[in-house]
Amino acid sequence: MFLFKRGKYYHLEYFDDIENRLKRVSTKSAKKTQAIKFLTDFQKRIQDNYKPNHILLSAFSKQYQDYVETNCSKKYLKTVSLSFRQLSQFTNDIALSKLTYHQLDQFMSITFKRTQHGAWTNYRALKSAFNKAVNWGYLSNNPFTKIRLPKIAESTPLFIDESEFNFI
Repeated sequence: MFLFKRGKYYHLEYFDDIENRLKRVSTKSAKKTQAIKFLTDFQKRIQDNYKPNHILLSAFSKQYQDYVETNCSKKYLKTVSLSFRQLSQFTNDIALSKLTYHQLDQFMSITFKRTQHGAWTNYRALKSAFNKAVNWGYLSNNPFTKIRLPKIAESTPLFIDESEFNFI
């Protein structure tokens, strides 16, 4: 957030997290002291306006699974419920907004060590769920967008192809 003067009046430029873009607002004042007062009032208004809905991981899991049950396949519902169960065992039942990038990255790393394909499945299911949490207003941004999992090594096939057969 910063003030700048355009022509006769001061303006305020800030980044809007909800719309994910820069915005400019006129302070409608030519004096810097009045513009600074507008800035402090504006900051208070933004903090008062944005209050994310606090919901526990278990409550969100139940709500999201109800959504998936009506809109997706049963197999995907099974995948989502398993992913949430593993995440809740790792983090306990904490508020969704309290989940940090570090906790989720650690969860995904441990899962990847245990099962690579399972980690990718959990990652896709949970990233989708947290995107829905952002749309529903429970989170301001999705922490899974920052997580990068290692690539899975391709396994060699157990059979030979036609060219290798002809070579033999």
